[in-house]
Amino acid sequence: MNLSSNAKKYLEMTFNTKQLLKTDKYLKRKDGEMIKWALTKDNLPQLIEKLKSLDFAKRWRVTVTDAKLNRSLEQNERLWELYTSLSNHLGIEKDRIHELCGFKFLRYQTEIAGMPVELIKSTTKLTTSEMTEYQQQIEVWGQTMGWGWDY
Repeated sequence: MNLSSNAKKYLEMTFNTKQLLKTDKYLKRKDGEMIKWALTKDNLPQLIEKLKSLDFAKRWRVTVTDAKLNRSLEQNERLWELYTSLSNHLGIEKDRIHELCGFKFLRYQTEIAGMPVELIKSTTKLTTSEMTEYQQQIEVWGQTMGWGWDY
């Protein structure tokens, strides 16, 4: 087998979770058939070794996507400080502020079984930039009701 045909096979691979999960702490089961690998410069050699050890009598597929950074713990902490401050100003429980802001700023429409439905995106699924934008929207909204940070 030449290098070109090996490269083609690498591009068509899908990880076999049963083989890989037994030996590698970096691999996590997403569902019964696919796994995620958070690729870094440090674990690239382990990934290459795993790819080389696959049974090429089988067909494989590898998908590489750009990882988006989820909101940071610091952003989440600041968000709850923001909810608490708004809660104190408006006299509403901070959990209700959380629900209200999610409904107001994180709502989106999709279709399920041919019917339009509205869903609310979880703050745990926001990227760092989405979380920044979300908090800015909350602050602007709070300011329309006389709220401001207590510095």
